[in-house]
Amino acid sequence: MPTAPGGWPRSDWLEAETVDLRIRQGAYTPTIIRLHQDSPYVLRIANGDDRNRVFRANEFFGAIALAKVTMGEFESEAPCISAIVVPAMETAEARFVAVRDGRYEFEDNPFLYAKAIAGYGSGVISINGTRAIK
Repeated sequence: MPTAPGGWPRSDWLEAETVDLRIRQGAYTPTIIRLHQDSPYVLRIANGDDRNRVFRANEFFGAIALAKVTMGEFESEAPCISAIVVPAMETAEARFVAVRDGRYEFEDNPFLYAKAIAGYGSGVISINGTRAIK
């Protein structure tokens, strides 16, 4: 059987936990997302605004094994991305396995190298490790 990142059989994506993230009036809801390492997820990003929004999370995308991103008829299996552009009133989905534990910030930021621009929504993704601490 073909596998997705993390060794997950493709059929198991139907049982992956879905995390809904909404952006409306420039603000994300929820602002804190908690995930578990080595677990598959479908991140559904809904844009409730009348303009494009950018889910930028450079470090987060480096800490996951991305299977694919879909938006309407568009589908991408690019393994290395830093952001997802969600058109006005559309929804995008990212299927991935959380690989590396840590705390990762995300923001609605159209600028690749800019940090903490006033007026753009933001939040945090926490990936909790599965290893026992001794």
